[in-house]
Amino acid sequence: MLAQPTPVQPPIVVVMGVRNVRAIAEALVEAGLDAATPAAVIQEGETNAQRVFFATAGTLADVMEAEGVGSPAVYVFGEVAGLAHAG
Repeated sequence: MLAQPTPVQPPIVVVMGVRNVRAIAEALVEAGLDAATPAAVIQEGETNAQRVFFATAGTLADVMEAEGVGSPAVYVFGEVAGLAHAG
């Protein structure tokens, strides 16, 4: 008999939400998203100026502020955001 797969939550992707990252992240955590959920932000994706930063749902706003992330950017909450560090 095959084991039941562990349910995986789909990622939450926010497009062009740099200005509201703190409010969005806080609302997600207040709604039940674990603050330790992996998160990533990609600024100016697919260009020579692309920058990528990794954080958690609880720290993403601080990381983006500290790194001066601006638009255009996309950020992702969910296990998929941690895969780049998985090895």
